[in-house]
Amino acid sequence: MPLNVLGYQKWFQFGVWTGVTTAFTKYGLPVPAVFAVVSATLELVGGIALLVGLFTRWFGLLYICEFTITFFYVKLRLTGFVDGRIDLMMLAGAMLLVLAGSGKAAIDKAWGDA
Repeated sequence: MPLNVLGYQKWFQFGVWTGVTTAFTKYGLPVPAVFAVVSATLELVGGIALLVGLFTRWFGLLYICEFTITFFYVKLRLTGFVDGRIDLMMLAGAMLLVLAGSGKAAIDKAWGDA
């Protein structure tokens, strides 16, 4: 659920092309506009897909990439471990999504992708 909210905020409140891209530029990310669009879309679409259990392991793999960059390249480098704890927990959660897959009531299970 937090991913849905963050993706929505990046797209519709902060502005992907203005606020989020500017923040990613300050973080020193290469091609910040691409990172902004990809992370906002991943969080909004992927968060909704995870709620219904759709492509759980694939989105988990994408979240591993996102939160590895977020924790190790941005938070740990710029603000330290204390500010990056939530990102580290999200990284651990993404790893669990890849390892455990979706639950019994998920669409993935109905399609036979578990």
